[in-house]
Amino acid sequence: MSGEHPLTGGLTGLERALSDADEAQRCWAKVNPSQRGWSLLALGRCLRERRDRLAELLLSARPCTLPEAHAEVELAALLCEDAASA
Repeated sequence: MSGEHPLTGGLTGLERALSDADEAQRCWAKVNPSQRGWSLLALGRCLRERRDRLAELLLSARPCTLPEAHAEVELAALLCEDAASA
């Protein structure tokens, strides 16, 4: 998928984003469930390792405080861990 935001790319951008998401889901479904779990745990660790940088990105994208941005990153990491154990 290109770096173009689907909502500013018009209908073509949105259609491309939906098509890419559909393709990604089909590929993900082929991955062994155990490996998917390990991948989600690794993603959670990666989010935590990059917490400060991700919080900065959140701050630049929308109005929020630094503690709120850090909490969002932590929530994303927790959701990855929860999904990994499902």
